[in-house]
Amino acid sequence: MFALRSYFEQVLRLREDEEPLLENRENLGALARERLAIQPTVKPDFWTKKTVAPLAPEKEFFRRISDSEMTNLTTKAKSTRSATPEELEDFSKERLEAPIFQTSEWIWVAFKAYLEKGIGLDAITNLFLYDACQKETREEDPKAPFSSAFGARRLYIYRLFKGKAAIVLRHATADYLDKLEFTALLKRLEQLEPTGVQFFVIQRRENPMMNKIIDPIHEGGYGINLMTIQGRLPEEPNEIEGLLWQIIVPPKMMEAIHQSKRGSHPCRFRCALGFAERESFSDYNSRVVFIPSIAQSPSCIHGYRIKPLIAYHHDAVYHHAVEAANMHRAVWTALANFLKTQEDLSWLAPLFLDRDLANYLYRRREIDADNFWIGLYEMTKLVKRQSRNEHTSDRFLACFGKFYAENRRQLEKHGFRPYSDLRRLMQDVQTGSLPINEQEFTLWSVKLGQSLINIRTL
Repeated sequence: MFALRSYFEQVLRLREDEEPLLENRENLGALARERLAIQPTVKPDFWTKKTVAPLAPEKEFFRRISDSEMTNLTTKAKSTRSATPEELEDFSKERLEAPIFQTSEWIWVAFKAYLEKGIGLDAITNLFLYDACQKETREEDPKAPFSSAFGARRLYIYRLFKGKAAIVLRHATADYLDKLEFTALLKRLEQLEPTGVQFFVIQRRENPMMNKIIDPIHEGGYGINLMTIQGRLPEEPNEIEGLLWQIIVPPKMMEAIHQSKRGSHPCRFRCALGFAERESFSDYNSRVVFIPSIAQSPSCIHGYRIKPLIAYHHDAVYHHAVEAANMHRAVWTALANFLKTQEDLSWLAPLFLDRDLANYLYRRREIDADNFWIGLYEMTKLVKRQSRNEHTSDRFLACFGKFYAENRRQLEKHGFRPYSDLRRLMQDVQTGSLPINEQEFTLWSVKLGQSLINIRTL
């Protein structure tokens, strides 16, 4: 290990001021391509977002649904009776105690009302969430013991600023929002329509994906205990102590929660029905959120069996919390676009667009650049696992060196100083203040440092 540390110091033994070597850049670029065996390409601007305007929310809503499935949905909707004026008002104001919600066809009546423009997009979205809650709690007899590993039972309905709702919401966000942030959240929510602050709570059985999100870091989880309550549900004295309570809030309410934590930085929600095997994440200021509905739902995500409301939690809570904390979304997206131009590494681009960089939350560092380098370390390990080939991960690091060289000025705007950044991180790893395997991180740092030195970026 001592010899490895010494080599690490040699690799990073450069000028402290890190001034870029700008002389004779054309020859330098040729030298870099020769050393790294990278074919010259026309340099595009990876930092400019696409000029294509985002889809209107209504078109985004149905974008994932195939023509054949949409035909089936609209055909069934046409055969369903239309809502009465009273029922339209019940749908719009989400009066869930109204008689229409006691019928078996109410969701189809509501869907037809939306297609006929009788109710708005927010209303049908919230009604789809309520329908999913009903379906998951009706899957078996509510009095039966927990026999299914993936279902739910017990449904509570709350409306903020009435009764116990604020207490429940505070418990569900206590590990994410401090007192001042929660106060800011309540002020934001006061601006929403009354229907926008109605939410649901279901008792959730053990689920591997939920466990992965909630479990502490030292147990192999991500430690993101948000919109869940473990143990007894607050202010419900007659309720038995549950294994886990999932809190399901409307998209706009969930956006307000992330904004109260991160200000203006969180991604915009792009709500969509249905399921897509591949999704575009090229806009780093927005991210798709799956809405449970009468359309096709995923049964498995990342190898975990799931229910629709867990898929919603995965998108709206987990991924948006991680991306809201990620101050380098533009950098990761630019890197993904750069990888698309590298023929042998283009398959990596989707991994970097649909990134899973939870370290921005559970290993968050005060210096933003540190979070990027730790994320790059984790992504390099993912590349190695996906390719099952260490040569591919080495090739990726060499390619990153070229990306850094070509985009140095942009990266410096994000506060990147590789020489001092890597030395600082290495010291923290050695002292144990950064819980990462020292030998693995040192080897990675050596390879990264060498790729940067080869093209004079440090």
